[in-house]
Amino acid sequence: MGRFSSSGSADSFWFPKELGERLRKVRQERQMTQEQVAVMMGRNGRGNKTIVSRLELGRFSSPSLRVVLDYLRACRAGLDEVREILERYLSRPRVPERLAAERVERLVKCLPKHEQRQVMDYDAGMTSRRREAGRKPETGDARVARAAAAATDALLQHRLRKGVQGFLSQRYPKLPWMGRKFLQDHARKVWGILKRTRHDPARRQKLLAGAGAWLAEGTGVSPEQAAAVAQEVRNSFDAAEHGGELDWRPTEPNQ
Repeated sequence: MGRFSSSGSADSFWFPKELGERLRKVRQERQMTQEQVAVMMGRNGRGNKTIVSRLELGRFSSPSLRVVLDYLRACRAGLDEVREILERYLSRPRVPERLAAERVERLVKCLPKHEQRQVMDYDAGMTSRRREAGRKPETGDARVARAAAAATDALLQHRLRKGVQGFLSQRYPKLPWMGRKFLQDHARKVWGILKRTRHDPARRQKLLAGAGAWLAEGTGVSPEQAAAVAQEVRNSFDAAEHGGELDWRPTEPNQ
C-alpha cells in the first residue's frame, strides 16, 4: 500500500512509505512520542496512537490531506518538511502520458536492448520537448505510431552500421580508425538522404551529389572511398525498400 499507485486508471496518490518515514523523522526531531502526536491531533482514547503508527509505516493507503496536515500541525512543523516528496508526485507524467509511455515500452520489447533504450529515450525526449513548448500531449495512438517508426529506423541503422563495418574491413583493411569513423558518418548521412527522398528522385540526386563534399578536407578519406561506401549504402537501402523493411512497423503485443 505505501506507494504512489500506478495501476491503470487508478494512477493517483497513495500514501508512500517514504512520506511516512519523513513524518516519523519530524516527530523524532521534536522528541515526541506517537501517543503525544495523536493527542495533539485530537485523537484521544484507547489505541489513539494507531493512526500515527499507520501513517509512519506507510500503511494508511489513502489518507486525506487533512490527516497529514493535522500530523504536521501536532508536531508544529510545516509543509516544507514533506514538500520534496509531494512535488515529486506532482511532477509525474499525467495519467494519459504515463499510459502512452507504457504502450511504447511494451511495443519495443521485441527489439534488442540497445535499440529498446534508443527508442525509449527518443520517445521521452520528444514528449518532453512537446511539453516544454506548451503543445498538447500526443494521443497514445500517435505516440505509439511515432515510436514504431523510430523502432524500424533503429533496427535498420543497426544493420547499416554492421554492414558498413564489414564492408570497410573487407575492402579497406588498412584504413585508419579515424577514416573508418568518417566513412561511417558518411554512410549515415547517405542513408538519411535516401530515406528523406524516397519519393523525390530529382532532389535525391542533388543531395547525394553534395553528400561527400565534407569529406574532401583533412579527413584522410579519398573521393573513391566515399563513393564506394555511398554505393554500398544505396544497395542496402534498395534491398530494404524492395523487401518492404522500410515500411515494416512493430506492433503492440496482446495484453
